[in-house]
Amino acid sequence: MIETYLKKEVPFELNELLRQFYEEEEEAFREKELELSLSLHNEPISCEGDIQLLARVVNNLLSNALKYSKRGTTIWLKSGVEKKGHISYGVFSVSNVPKNKISEEELKHLFDRLYKRDASRSGQGSGLGLSIARNIMKLHGGRIEAEMIEGLLSFKVYLKR
Repeated sequence: MIETYLKKEVPFELNELLRQFYEEEEEAFREKELELSLSLHNEPISCEGDIQLLARVVNNLLSNALKYSKRGTTIWLKSGVEKKGHISYGVFSVSNVPKNKISEEELKHLFDRLYKRDASRSGQGSGLGLSIARNIMKLHGGRIEAEMIEGLLSFKVYLKR
Protein backbone atom coordinates (compact mmCIF):
# COMPACT_ATOMS: atom_id res chain seq x y z
CA MET A 1 0.00 0.00 0.00
CA ILE A 2 1.05 3.61 -0.50
CA GLU A 3 1.61 4.15 3.26
CA THR A 4 4.89 2.28 3.01
CA TYR A 5 6.19 4.92 0.60
CA LEU A 6 5.89 7.95 2.89
CA LYS A 7 9.51 9.00 3.35
CA LYS A 8 9.75 12.24 5.22
CA GLU A 9 7.47 15.19 5.58
CA VAL A 10 9.37 18.38 4.86
CA PRO A 11 8.29 22.01 4.53
CA PHE A 12 7.76 23.28 0.98
CA GLU A 13 6.20 26.23 -0.78
CA LEU A 14 3.12 25.22 -2.78
CA ASN A 15 3.31 28.07 -5.30
CA GLU A 16 6.89 27.12 -6.15
CA LEU A 17 5.96 23.45 -6.67
CA LEU A 18 3.16 24.44 -9.05
CA ARG A 19 5.37 26.96 -10.88
CA GLN A 20 7.96 24.23 -11.52
CA PHE A 21 5.33 21.91 -12.97
CA TYR A 22 3.96 24.71 -15.13
CA GLU A 23 7.39 25.50 -16.56
CA GLU A 24 8.14 21.82 -17.21
CA GLU A 25 4.76 20.94 -18.74
CA GLU A 26 3.66 24.04 -20.66
CA GLU A 27 5.26 22.92 -23.94
CA ALA A 28 3.67 19.43 -23.78
CA PHE A 29 0.25 21.06 -23.49
CA ARG A 30 0.96 23.43 -26.37
CA GLU A 31 1.97 20.47 -28.56
CA LYS A 32 -1.50 18.96 -27.91
CA GLU A 33 -3.18 22.25 -28.88
CA LEU A 34 -3.98 23.06 -25.25
CA GLU A 35 -3.09 26.04 -23.13
CA LEU A 36 -1.82 25.57 -19.59
CA SER A 37 -2.65 28.61 -17.46
CA LEU A 38 -1.09 29.28 -14.05
CA SER A 39 -2.71 31.44 -11.37
CA LEU A 40 -0.85 31.56 -8.05
CA HIS A 41 -1.97 32.91 -4.68
CA ASN A 42 -0.46 36.35 -4.04
CA GLU A 43 1.42 35.17 -0.93
CA PRO A 44 3.64 32.12 -0.32
CA ILE A 45 1.74 29.02 0.83
CA SER A 46 3.82 26.99 3.26
CA CYS A 47 2.85 23.32 3.50
CA GLU A 48 4.47 20.16 4.77
CA GLY A 49 4.60 16.70 3.23
CA ASP A 50 6.52 14.12 1.28
CA ILE A 51 7.35 16.27 -1.72
CA GLN A 52 7.91 13.31 -4.07
CA LEU A 53 4.47 11.87 -3.32
CA LEU A 54 2.77 15.24 -3.55
CA ALA A 55 4.52 15.92 -6.85
CA ARG A 56 3.01 12.64 -8.06
CA VAL A 57 -0.46 14.01 -7.24
CA VAL A 58 0.21 17.14 -9.31
CA ASN A 59 1.68 15.04 -12.12
CA ASN A 60 -1.29 12.63 -12.16
CA LEU A 61 -3.79 15.49 -12.38
CA LEU A 62 -1.89 17.30 -15.13
CA SER A 63 -1.39 14.04 -17.02
CA ASN A 64 -5.13 13.37 -16.94
CA ALA A 65 -5.86 16.91 -18.12
CA LEU A 66 -3.39 16.48 -20.99
CA LYS A 67 -5.00 13.19 -22.07
CA TYR A 68 -8.67 14.01 -21.64
CA SER A 69 -9.09 17.74 -22.38
CA LYS A 70 -10.99 19.01 -25.37
CA ARG A 71 -8.55 20.27 -28.02
CA GLY A 72 -8.17 24.06 -28.21
CA THR A 73 -9.14 24.67 -24.57
CA THR A 74 -7.35 25.89 -21.46
CA ILE A 75 -6.29 23.89 -18.42
CA TRP A 76 -6.17 26.03 -15.27
CA LEU A 77 -3.64 25.32 -12.53
CA LYS A 78 -4.44 27.49 -9.49
CA SER A 79 -3.32 27.83 -5.88
CA GLY A 80 -4.94 29.39 -2.86
CA VAL A 81 -5.65 29.14 0.84
CA GLU A 82 -8.93 28.01 2.41
CA LYS A 83 -10.01 27.62 5.98
CA LYS A 84 -12.47 24.89 6.94
CA GLY A 85 -13.38 24.95 10.59
CA HIS A 86 -10.17 25.61 12.49
CA ILE A 87 -7.91 24.09 9.84
CA SER A 88 -6.11 26.17 7.22
CA TYR A 89 -5.37 24.42 3.94
CA GLY A 90 -3.05 25.15 1.09
CA VAL A 91 -5.21 24.41 -1.94
CA PHE A 92 -4.50 23.81 -5.58
CA SER A 93 -6.78 22.89 -8.41
CA VAL A 94 -6.51 21.56 -11.93
CA SER A 95 -9.53 22.37 -14.10
CA ASN A 96 -10.21 21.46 -17.70
CA VAL A 97 -12.91 21.09 -20.34
CA PRO A 98 -13.25 17.31 -20.83
CA LYS A 99 -13.44 15.79 -24.32
CA ASN A 100 -16.62 13.97 -23.32
CA LYS A 101 -19.41 14.91 -20.95
CA ILE A 102 -19.07 13.44 -17.44
CA SER A 103 -22.23 12.41 -15.60
CA GLU A 104 -22.74 12.84 -11.85
CA GLU A 105 -22.57 9.05 -11.48
CA GLU A 106 -19.23 8.88 -13.32
CA LEU A 107 -17.92 11.75 -11.21
CA LYS A 108 -18.58 9.70 -8.04
CA HIS A 109 -16.34 6.89 -9.31
CA LEU A 110 -13.34 8.83 -10.68
CA PHE A 111 -11.23 8.00 -7.60
CA ASP A 112 -12.14 4.30 -7.56
CA ARG A 113 -9.19 1.98 -8.16
CA LEU A 114 -8.99 0.77 -11.80
CA TYR A 115 -12.05 2.87 -12.77
CA LYS A 116 -12.16 3.91 -16.41
CA ARG A 117 -15.05 5.93 -17.75
CA ASP A 118 -14.94 4.05 -21.04
CA ALA A 119 -13.83 0.42 -21.14
CA SER A 120 -12.67 0.90 -24.74
CA ARG A 121 -9.97 3.38 -23.54
CA SER A 122 -7.52 0.60 -22.86
CA GLY A 123 -4.56 2.53 -24.28
CA GLN A 124 -5.21 5.77 -22.38
CA GLY A 125 -4.25 4.77 -18.85
CA SER A 126 -4.36 2.20 -16.10
CA GLY A 127 -7.21 3.68 -14.08
CA LEU A 128 -4.88 4.03 -11.09
CA GLY A 129 -3.75 7.67 -11.20
CA LEU A 130 -6.67 9.29 -9.38
CA SER A 131 -6.92 6.44 -6.87
CA ILE A 132 -3.21 6.88 -6.09
CA ALA A 133 -3.68 10.64 -5.74
CA ARG A 134 -6.55 10.13 -3.29
CA ASN A 135 -4.48 7.69 -1.20
CA ILE A 136 -1.51 10.06 -1.10
CA MET A 137 -3.76 12.86 0.10
CA LYS A 138 -5.31 10.66 2.81
CA LEU A 139 -1.80 9.76 3.93
CA HIS A 140 -1.02 13.47 4.31
CA GLY A 141 -4.20 14.24 6.25
CA GLY A 142 -5.58 16.17 3.30
CA ARG A 143 -8.10 15.36 0.62
CA ILE A 144 -8.90 15.60 -3.07
CA GLU A 145 -12.30 16.32 -4.61
CA ALA A 146 -13.73 16.42 -8.12
CA GLU A 147 -16.67 18.44 -9.36
CA MET A 148 -18.21 19.67 -12.58
CA ILE A 149 -18.82 23.42 -12.70
CA GLU A 150 -20.35 24.89 -15.87
CA GLY A 151 -18.68 22.35 -18.16
CA LEU A 152 -15.33 22.34 -16.33
CA LEU A 153 -13.99 19.28 -14.55
CA SER A 154 -12.19 20.58 -11.50
CA PHE A 155 -9.95 18.60 -9.15
CA LYS A 156 -9.25 20.39 -5.90
CA VAL A 157 -6.51 19.26 -3.51
CA TYR A 158 -6.37 20.31 0.16
CA LEU A 159 -3.04 20.21 2.04
CA LYS A 160 -2.79 20.95 5.75
CA ARG A 161 -0.57 23.94 6.51
